[in-house]
Amino acid sequence: MLVLISKIKKRLLWLWLGFSIPILLLIFVQSIAGKYTEIEMTPWVWVAVNLIPGFIVLLLAAIQKKNSGKFIQTFVFRVIFLLALIYLVLLLMTLVSMSAAAPEQSIAEYFKNSYPWLVPFQVLLVGVFILLYFKKETIFRPNEKMIKKYLLKEKNKAAEKNNIAQEQAFELLTNNDYPTLFNTLKNSFHSDQTQHNQIILLHSQYNKWKKNTDLGLMDKKDAQLNINRITMALIHLIEKL
Repeated sequence: MLVLISKIKKRLLWLWLGFSIPILLLIFVQSIAGKYTEIEMTPWVWVAVNLIPGFIVLLLAAIQKKNSGKFIQTFVFRVIFLLALIYLVLLLMTLVSMSAAAPEQSIAEYFKNSYPWLVPFQVLLVGVFILLYFKKETIFRPNEKMIKKYLLKEKNKAAEKNNIAQEQAFELLTNNDYPTLFNTLKNSFHSDQTQHNQIILLHSQYNKWKKNTDLGLMDKKDAQLNINRITMALIHLIEKL
């Protein structure tokens, strides 16, 4: 199973915001109640260090359209989502469990002692987010078998919705009838200059790929990676029909 990167951007951002807001509110209420007397900035520095880097990366990814047409495996997305969820739960629990800390440990020390295990976790997550959203060729790239499976699934969904144009386009792509598909998409998006230009660019890339493969100028692995990339970009366009 595959999922569009453009569809998961907001999910991860909303997850981050969903935990950030209650954490910020809790610190605000505790500050008003006088819990952080004489160390007022300590909890705010702690929350900034542990929340802002991830939030900035996710926000930039949601705003930008970079790699929006790329796909990743649904399983990979679920693992990333779960890791982010675990991190945010740990962050919230660290704040909530403060009263259970050793009596001789000050609040400032408590926050300081949490950095060695929270910061590396967030660095790992931020690194994964950057690879997922900003790397030109994602390391979580699906293979040909996964793409074919996804095509069949989307074709059936289009049939259920009675979206004939989308169903026919997926049928052409499933049958590897790229020339007919490009002509169909050009006609469908003739009034949308941006999409039309993208189709022309993909068509040019496909023609170059076909010429190189027919002449044996491209090894099998590179040829498959290139046609997979073109196919995934076409899927993104078809889903707009």
